[in-house]
Amino acid sequence: MTFTVRPIPVVMKQVKANPRVVNFSAVQWQEVTFTTGPDPATYMIGGALRTMPLITTSWIYTAADGTLDGNMCNGGFPILSCRPNLHKSGRMVVKAFTGGWEQVSTITVQCPTPGDLALNDTINDFSVRQELLNVLMRSYPDSSPEAGRSESNPQGWRHETGGVVWQLPNGGGYQFVPYEDPTSNQSTYHLPDSQWGASAAPVPGAIPYATVHDHPSNANDVLYGLQGLTRLPDSTDVPYSRWPGDTLPDGNPRPVNHAGPDDPLRAGSDFDWRLVERRRLPEFVVGTDSVGFVFRMNVPAQPGVRTSVAFRKNGGTTNERKCAWVRKYQP
Repeated sequence: MTFTVRPIPVVMKQVKANPRVVNFSAVQWQEVTFTTGPDPATYMIGGALRTMPLITTSWIYTAADGTLDGNMCNGGFPILSCRPNLHKSGRMVVKAFTGGWEQVSTITVQCPTPGDLALNDTINDFSVRQELLNVLMRSYPDSSPEAGRSESNPQGWRHETGGVVWQLPNGGGYQFVPYEDPTSNQSTYHLPDSQWGASAAPVPGAIPYATVHDHPSNANDVLYGLQGLTRLPDSTDVPYSRWPGDTLPDGNPRPVNHAGPDDPLRAGSDFDWRLVERRRLPEFVVGTDSVGFVFRMNVPAQPGVRTSVAFRKNGGTTNERKCAWVRKYQP
């Protein structure tokens, strides 16, 4: 007996959620419908149109605060939807077997963040929120200020980083493009103008929406590399310590500075504000998890009028924690 096997390319459809945005801080729970399926949905065999087989194996929802709700629905064929009652923002991870291999699709359900289009971009599954959280992770905020920092490597492990948020053409939502400044340290970050110019656009027609940098140090942390001078008791002005053991020309240790608190009304330094005014672009400032906020420094409507907005990304009251931003999926 002989027979012919012809593979049929099939992929799992991107899982969808309805509704996508829920204000969990204002409701006890919300029923959300998740759906997926095979693509193509049907195939022809023996002159008959048949349903493409897809067996879902798990529907696992993990809240943004790390709470694991576990498998929300039974899998099988043809179970292509799941309707759990959710209590917090989080991510649904759906696994299914189709086309001869296991496939995975994910989607988030998050709270609205009034006042900023890029932070509420459901087209790209709130990708800007996720990338702003990643900016902080790339700065190693959990390392000590001294870790990896020396005269030969003044950047150290903990250092500021950032990038540019772009508005995509034709209603395509928003995209973040990171930029790592090789000269940055705990308190400085330089984004070249070329990184937000037209030649740096991720796709033709994209326009810069906002620039980004983070503050990886908490209030009162030792702060190496701060630019500026401090006055000693003898009225001598000297620069701050740049790394552990940094000394003055006379061999005496340089004074060590400490980070101040992130002020929701000020958000950035005077230097940061001058950049906002020159670029005519807002600046997102990502605070540490203990700070719990992302600040947006607004372009002044008129000279000297500086305003900022604080968006909560985690922490706060019990209800506010239900609306924590969701991190990227890590398989």
